[in-house]
Amino acid sequence: MILKPFSNDLGISYKKFQQQNYFILINNNSLKKVNIKGINKISSSNNREFIELSDNDIISRRFEEIPLSSVLISKENITEISNLARSRLEFTDTETHNEITFSELGAVFSIEMFDMIWLEELMSEGHRKGIEIINDTMIFGEKSHLFEKFTVNLERYEKYLQNPSDFALIESIKIETEKIIEEYNGNPYDHFLLALLYHRPTSFQDLTAAKKEFIISRELSAEIENNDLTAMCDMMLAWFAYIEKDYDKAIEISHRALDLEFLSVPEIYFNLSKFYAAKGDSGNSIQYLDEVIRGFDFLYAIKAGIDDDFNKIKNDLNEYISMARDKAKKGIMKRLNNMGIFFTK
Repeated sequence: MILKPFSNDLGISYKKFQQQNYFILINNNSLKKVNIKGINKISSSNNREFIELSDNDIISRRFEEIPLSSVLISKENITEISNLARSRLEFTDTETHNEITFSELGAVFSIEMFDMIWLEELMSEGHRKGIEIINDTMIFGEKSHLFEKFTVNLERYEKYLQNPSDFALIESIKIETEKIIEEYNGNPYDHFLLALLYHRPTSFQDLTAAKKEFIISRELSAEIENNDLTAMCDMMLAWFAYIEKDYDKAIEISHRALDLEFLSVPEIYFNLSKFYAAKGDSGNSIQYLDEVIRGFDFLYAIKAGIDDDFNKIKNDLNEYISMARDKAKKGIMKRLNNMGIFFTK
């Protein structure tokens, strides 16, 4: 599924938006969106003040339920696109190579998946070097026992993501992480994990505290040239700046992330396009949207089409999509002509 992204123009607070939208990690290889019954169970377990929602209270986010311009998609293609998007989230038991990464999800990624995707990528071989550097540093400083506690916390957090109604578990992870940081302040992953905990829509959500922890994590990551984690911090710091409606700051931080040559997270490009659109800057917005569509995933065209921030540049967006579609058609016709295949009008 392709989901309508959060927008400051959506008419709902960010926390309420989060409380309406949850994914559950299943068997470490699939993500499942939670239904209304699950939403009420999770949100009420994590927030004492939460008032149960009905179907009418939920903001419609699935692209299939949102009227889209025929420039973006034809009715005949909706089912095909929906099946393609779903295949990136859900895997069958017979599939042997399942990856939940930012690049594999593409436009299917949504902000409420962030901690799940980061955790899954962190466990991959590509991120092993960055973790080993921290481990070696802590061993040298006689803090190896704290690194072991950190890895245990990651495992426990993964369990929470599989059952996010277990508030006692996430609360204990938060307390333990704070104790670790109090004893040793130099592990950027501890600060990143604590920032994620503050970002979750629970009773102790604190975006100011989350922002502070992401900043510390970024500084520590930059010191050891861990570009992957540095870029992840920048992605979230840019997102927080957007929530605060500081679009210039969000754009500045997003460019900083791209300067790290961290090219495997297409959402950074899309968010940059989104932030420019929020300012009404269609030129820059279309430029980065074009980059993420051509370089990563054509489904970002649909994602932009259902994002309220792009309403400010709707005419330019539709014009761009039309031109891109015509260009693609010309490319196909040229290849057919080179094969000796011609069509008459």
